[in-house]
Amino acid sequence: MRKLFLVISVLLLAQSAFANIKLSAKAEPAILPPGEAFRLVITVEEEGSLSLPDPVLPRLKNFEIVGKSTSQQISVTGLSSVTVTKSVVYQLVVPKEGVFTIPPVTLTYDGKTYATEPVTITADPNAPVPRSPRTARRRSPSFYSLFDRPPFKRADRGIRKDDLIFTAEFDKNRVVPYEQVIVTYSFYQAIDIWENPDLDKPDFKGFWVENMEFLNGRKEKTTKATIGDKTYRVTQVRFALIPLTPGEHEVAPATLVAQVDPWSNPVRLRTQPYAINVEPFPSADKPAGFQNMVGDYEVSTSVKPDKPEVNGGATLTIVIEGEGYLKPVPAPYAPVIDGFEIFDPQVKDTLDKSGARTKIRRVIEYPMIPRTAGKVTIPPIEFTWYDPDLGEYVKKSTEVIELDVKPTATAPPAPVAEGDVVQMAESIRFIKPDVKKLEDYGTPLHRSLWLFVFLLTPAPVILVSYMIARKREKLATDVAYSRLFNAAKNASRQLDEIKNVPDPKDFYAGVDKAVRGYLADLWNIPAPSIDEETVNRKLKDSENGIASDITALLNTVKMARYAPTSSSDMAKDIEKAKEVIKKMEQLS
Repeated sequence: MRKLFLVISVLLLAQSAFANIKLSAKAEPAILPPGEAFRLVITVEEEGSLSLPDPVLPRLKNFEIVGKSTSQQISVTGLSSVTVTKSVVYQLVVPKEGVFTIPPVTLTYDGKTYATEPVTITADPNAPVPRSPRTARRRSPSFYSLFDRPPFKRADRGIRKDDLIFTAEFDKNRVVPYEQVIVTYSFYQAIDIWENPDLDKPDFKGFWVENMEFLNGRKEKTTKATIGDKTYRVTQVRFALIPLTPGEHEVAPATLVAQVDPWSNPVRLRTQPYAINVEPFPSADKPAGFQNMVGDYEVSTSVKPDKPEVNGGATLTIVIEGEGYLKPVPAPYAPVIDGFEIFDPQVKDTLDKSGARTKIRRVIEYPMIPRTAGKVTIPPIEFTWYDPDLGEYVKKSTEVIELDVKPTATAPPAPVAEGDVVQMAESIRFIKPDVKKLEDYGTPLHRSLWLFVFLLTPAPVILVSYMIARKREKLATDVAYSRLFNAAKNASRQLDEIKNVPDPKDFYAGVDKAVRGYLADLWNIPAPSIDEETVNRKLKDSENGIASDITALLNTVKMARYAPTSSSDMAKDIEKAKEVIKKMEQLS
């Protein structure tokens, strides 16, 4: 045996200057169902060396490494050729359905770099399951969901319990509706991990959620912290939770999965569930028409231009800014200004999420048309909100605005161009009296019955045209009539346009726009002012239960829009909207 080894060593030393490396990679099998394991076989073949380095596996983000084995074989041909074959076998779990590519495997030896061809893997649900018990490792199709990963065995890796820590911190647990709660998730790591961890945040059912930012718009914040005798690298992310309804809401645990190296079991860390008690608004001193504004704000108004003309354009702008969240809150009622026609507002919200809490700047623009000239006073506009820090309702009013509406400026008549009279013709052609024969054409035309029929034929057309013109004029000048006339048609068209929208948020936003727009057109009021109180007031004398149907539909739409994880039946809800419109049409 020693002699054989000595012979092989001598041959290898003799061939080392002429080393020829062959590197290859293949998948066994290359087509398999999702969730199954396959073997990535990497083969290194060389003539002339016993110490071959291991090939370098590229980073495989789309695959799960579940095993590795290495073998080496030496073959001698005659007394002059020695071939060393090294095989490295990785067991990988194929991801979800699709076609995936493993980048080239590389090997560097004696100053040269070798690379394999890319390997293509096809995950097809209809593919046969691998039969080999050593390679087939059946996983559920949802294997790459974080909750399906195997639990971490600390004894296998020798990691201490406090090497990796995952926490959730809430800034409060007792709030009122629309008051924001800030939750901060922190990942403490005292050891290095293989790649960035995966955060699976809870669904936050019953809350409207905003991703909070840190300075410079960064979504994550990385710091260092010392706890006991350990120094941690701390990574934080934040979310603002805005509850929509009173009651006790539980925030489900968040899950974070990290992997120390490619061959270890993933570390799965979970936070504890957290209960948030959402108390109803205090009934004492609650103002009438309270619009669920919560926070601390400043309000201001302005009108541009400051000297409008009769029948000219003007814009009343209301700015609300401060610490709070107004996205679910409708725009305020349009003020009543004598001598002005005011239209539906345009609302634009700008959020600042870099501070301790979200800050908002809402700009509401009301297009207006002055109809009479003279001095006009825009009265103060009052806003009411609930300040949770003070625990009371706050009222603030804008300042009075004085306007001087000017009469419409008329343009001076265009001057007549001066010049000489131009002769258009030289003579007049008279009737020639020298006709040789005058023919009798029978009954004179003015006595013919057909003449009267011809003259009376346009009368019905003129009458119909007159009626159409009057109707168009009324539609153009009478805004209330125009909105009422087109209310049902516009609502039906909008509902037909969104019935195949797949995204629940976009779908319910369309339903809300159609139903509120229909009721606003029907009652000639701004669409943002449609709420439960308005519906009940307008329909208090109705006996077919339409008021309760509308309020139930609006509440369903609101929950589906602002709490998208709640269960909803889109097809059923759109039929409810059509039924509400049908009942309202029967009342009118």
